[in-house]
Amino acid sequence: MRDEKRLDVCLLAGGLGTRLAGVWDGPKCLVPVAGVPLLERLLRKINLLQPQNIIMACGHQANEVDDWIIKNSNRLLSRNTELHMVFEKPTGTANALRTCLHLPLFHHDLLVLNGDTLPLYDPGLLVYAANALPDAPIVAAWSYARYAGAAVFNSAGRELVKNHIGTDLDEVIIPRAERCHLLWGFIDIGTPEAFHRAQQLTEKDLL
Repeated sequence: MRDEKRLDVCLLAGGLGTRLAGVWDGPKCLVPVAGVPLLERLLRKINLLQPQNIIMACGHQANEVDDWIIKNSNRLLSRNTELHMVFEKPTGTANALRTCLHLPLFHHDLLVLNGDTLPLYDPGLLVYAANALPDAPIVAAWSYARYAGAAVFNSAGRELVKNHIGTDLDEVIIPRAERCHLLWGFIDIGTPEAFHRAQQLTEKDLL
């Protein structure tokens, strides 16, 4: 049975961002979206869920991400939330999550979010759907016929990740997850086109 009252969150924020070369040289998770770093927008949404733990899986340019977290986490997170940083070479999202799963932290459902993807939907709806599907190892956000970069793993789902031999987490999620279909979509800031589109958004667009 899922524990509806407690939640842990993992942010996968260690990507190289090679497709953004020439338009953004900083950490991909700090790309500005309507003038605000993507990571700040993610943490604002996550904080509304009141997680017990947030684990940041950092790789490429990890020191810059760490510096930003030190300066900004107090104003963005509840005092009841503990933030943990995990530093790992960028060798794939599945490897990054497996490294995080070695920490002795996880006693609740785990919401995993791609650190380069901003959900325009309410992530709480995904958590609600996972609570309603207690036997589903993985419940993934789906929007406009695409995986939306967020999924909830229970203990069985976490074991699937540990036992997966590949490096891409999508290979675990897409064939196995129950799909939670959500409106409003998401912004995947992984290409120059998406980067430029993000700069043109307004706060009204992001409500």
